[in-house]
Amino acid sequence: MKLCEIALTAGGLVLEIAAGPDGGNLSPLLHMSPSLPIIVNDIEPRVLELWHDYLAEVLPQNKVWFAAFDAAFMPLRDNAVACASSCGGLGSIAGNRDSAICETFRVVRPGGYLIALEMAFTEETLRSLPEPHCGKEACMKRARPLRQHKATRNAVHILGGSGSRS
Repeated sequence: MKLCEIALTAGGLVLEIAAGPDGGNLSPLLHMSPSLPIIVNDIEPRVLELWHDYLAEVLPQNKVWFAAFDAAFMPLRDNAVACASSCGGLGSIAGNRDSAICETFRVVRPGGYLIALEMAFTEETLRSLPEPHCGKEACMKRARPLRQHKATRNAVHILGGSGSRS
């Protein structure tokens, strides 16, 4: 809960990365701040649809949006979120985990937070993270080259917020 409190101090949009069936930090964040704007991400649209339907029932006036995309190639603009949150999500990414970490740094605004509760990171992964003063460029140099990613309807499946059902 302490880490979720830190996420709330970021003062803006939160990205929950690779939420999965457990929802990552979604539940504690919404428990602490039911009107917090959150983008919930997972690569599997069916997982997000279940969360969408559940939240529409239990918290109909929420500000939660759902987006299915590969966290290693985020179709979000630079500095788009105040905080990125992951509770096992980044560590569970199959493939280029370094790219997912770098993409996370890219989308978090300067002064924002990455809240990550990860068991799967090695000491090597942790050493490769950029120092706070290094900036995103340092992270991008350390990661394997990113492929160009253009968001299309086929690549990104987005559901509207639960509270905006028609």
